Amino acid sequence: MNKADGEKWWGVWLLALLLVAAPARADSPSFRVEDVQTRLEEGVYVLDARLKLHLSRDMRGALESGLPLVFKVRIEVIRPRRFLWDETLATITQRYELQLHPLSGQYVLRHLNTGIQQTFRSLDAALAQLGNLRDIPVIDAKLLAPDVTYRGRIRVVLDDDALPMPLKVRAYTRSGWRVQAPWTTWSLP
Repeated sequence: MNKADGEKWWGVWLLALLLVAAPARADSPSFRVEDVQTRLEEGVYVLDARLKLHLSRDMRGALESGLPLVFKVRIEVIRPRRFLWDETLATITQRYELQLHPLSGQYVLRHLNTGIQQTFRSLDAALAQLGNLRDIPVIDAKLLAPDVTYRGRIRVVLDDDALPMPLKVRAYTRSGWRVQAPWTTWSLP
């Protein structure tokens, strides 16, 4: 084989690798926080956030098979310190369960902290509602010193501990199940 043939085969192998890898990346789940805002309301800081949730084919298949998925939204208020670790002043965890109702064919989104439940005709509509966080109490303003800068941070994760046992094994061994958004940080006013 001469050098030109070798370069041609190298290009063919590279193209084949890209074509095989592209569907895997398109099917990769991803969670991200797109926007976060806090405001003071009656002496309490409340949070509004917008999340973007993309489920993998395996996650969608689990939902279509009737298995629930539980999502955790974790919010923390932190006081940064110069020479020590940051101090965590408050931790709030909001849990949501998403499941396909077998008889109606509708998606049921249940806020596990409050018990409030909503139904949606499509998975995209349910995920859009799940990603629209509004009026979540974060911390009482009396707990914050006026001359100190505080940070908040938020992320969303798939709660793999809430999966049924057969899926837990799969979740630990496949990257399509281990998904969490990176922390998004902002300054509390």
